[in-house]
Amino acid sequence: MRILLLVALFTYHINVFGGNLEKVYQDWPKAKELAKEQHKFILIDFYATWCGPCKRLNKEVFEDSLTAIEIAKRFILLKYDAEKDSAHHLTMKFHVNQYPTTIVLSHDGMMFDKLVGYESDPNDEKYLTFLQGAYDKYQQG
Repeated sequence: MRILLLVALFTYHINVFGGNLEKVYQDWPKAKELAKEQHKFILIDFYATWCGPCKRLNKEVFEDSLTAIEIAKRFILLKYDAEKDSAHHLTMKFHVNQYPTTIVLSHDGMMFDKLVGYESDPNDEKYLTFLQGAYDKYQQG
């Protein structure tokens, strides 16, 4: 019973204080709207359903609670199935032809950085370093 209570309190703490990574699926206008409202960046994860590295990226970064909490502090995640890009044509706009591709944008759509591919990293340091670098580019103007 104590363990259950601790797990519930920890989950509550993460949800209230750490924030959950807000994910938007295939809806570019909604991602821009949320980013603008919350003063966050947009992180687009271009993927394909058959792509192994895409699945690892999702599991190891976006579904990992500690890494997802860090990402949630500054980003709205737009999960974008590149093979179903018939409405917004973001794959053409951002020249995406390999998966996974991650793009960091301001809430108004200005691109700051792009990462093609994904290499597993036990601490997700490479991915978080990429995100910090994109944020630093934004700060520099």
